[in-house]
Amino acid sequence: MRVAVLGAGAMGARAARTLAGLPGVEALVVGDLDGGAATWVAAGLPGATARRIDVTDGPALRAAFAGVDAVLTTVGPFYRFGADVLRAAIETGTDYPIALRLPRGRRGTGWTVGHPEPVTLHRTAAPSGESACLMLLRPATAAYLDVLRRDIDAGRLAPDDAAGMLEPPSWPRALRSLPGAFTRPGPGDLPAFFAAADGTVDGRPVRVCARLETDGALLHDMAAVTGVPAALATGQLPGVRRPGVHPPDAVLDGPRLFADLAVAFPGTRVIVEEEAGWLTD
Repeated sequence: MRVAVLGAGAMGARAARTLAGLPGVEALVVGDLDGGAATWVAAGLPGATARRIDVTDGPALRAAFAGVDAVLTTVGPFYRFGADVLRAAIETGTDYPIALRLPRGRRGTGWTVGHPEPVTLHRTAAPSGESACLMLLRPATAAYLDVLRRDIDAGRLAPDDAAGMLEPPSWPRALRSLPGAFTRPGPGDLPAFFAAADGTVDGRPVRVCARLETDGALLHDMAAVTGVPAALATGQLPGVRRPGVHPPDAVLDGPRLFADLAVAFPGTRVIVEEEAGWLTD
């Protein structure tokens, strides 16, 4: 399998290194707007070549995808670049807090984000009720993001400029966010990565949580916790016989993915807990 990895940042570099070590991956094309960064990532990886790629250039994208079997993109933000990448591959909300109660007394608040899982999940798991994708944020972070959002909505700030104020933060806006930092709810003791559901069993309410645990530093390394699973998932694509665009849960072997993750990061495991009650009030 030949794979194109778009993005030579921390996540893309980690994904490329993981893919290079997978059986069945014959060649890698590492692409980035910064050709030097792509060359640096590709150097030393077996079967890897570097290419300067502008993901906003449709013809260049289609040319880069010619001859590859799969594309793994880490180029963001997705709202700006994701559709262009997806379109080329095919051719070749408001924040809202949700307070949760998980098994074993874990409580905290997450914030909804515009990821596609709440939509695609209805095609696979087919939940009978609502679903949401949540991000856990410290109160100060949530307050600062809300200041950026309000400035964008008011036309005082462009989304691209706001993205540049995430790291390092804009100190004037950080000062404006201070009152909210002391009043917004936090994540409490919710797990870093989890999936939860509730429903009825024999007429009784039941809540279930599956959480990811590891003995290593996986959960504290954003490049690893995103890039490595993406690469392992890409490694399963030769076995997928359904053409088209699919959510991961529709075509991937979940148990195999977590087993491979445990090999990459020894001690990684999924803990499933269940008890009576609902997730929310």
